[in-house]
Amino acid sequence: MFDFSARLEQHFAALQSEAQFFSVRYVRRTGQRLCVRKNVAEPPSLSSDEGAMLTVRLNGVEAYAATNDISRQGLQAALQQAEALA
Repeated sequence: MFDFSARLEQHFAALQSEAQFFSVRYVRRTGQRLCVRKNVAEPPSLSSDEGAMLTVRLNGVEAYAATNDISRQGLQAALQQAEALA
């Protein structure tokens, strides 16, 4: 996980913005669901969720955009979307 944090930090540092402030919140969540139906165990269900939410403050207006594309290009696109909303 820490290797990825360094990569995310590099992507964040490379973002271009006209905003007075912008930030990123990264979330990675995994889960497992176990279920029994009519006293018979069902196969486990695994889930994985990953994404980032960008916050922008532009001319005193805050806006948000989220993406599951955590590449530099994906983060830049979400940042531009948030700027357009502000």
